[in-house]
Amino acid sequence: MKKIIITLAIAISSFSAFATEPVSPIVLNSFNKEFTGVQNVEWTSTDSYVKATFVYNGQNVAAFYHP
Repeated sequence: MKKIIITLAIAISSFSAFATEPVSPIVLNSFNKEFTGVQNVEWTSTDSYVKATFVYNGQNVAAFYHP
């Protein structure tokens, strides 16, 4: 359990460090529940959506969230 909490804390701080604009904790929480073990996450925010592009299972993927 401690490993999961530490991993999530590191992942959230890593995502925040590379975000071009702040990503809400709600979006980050939803993203972390849906995708584990992702690499190279890049965030893009607009008024309409928040987009995460990343590598998942060796494939480039994009996920869209409403802010």
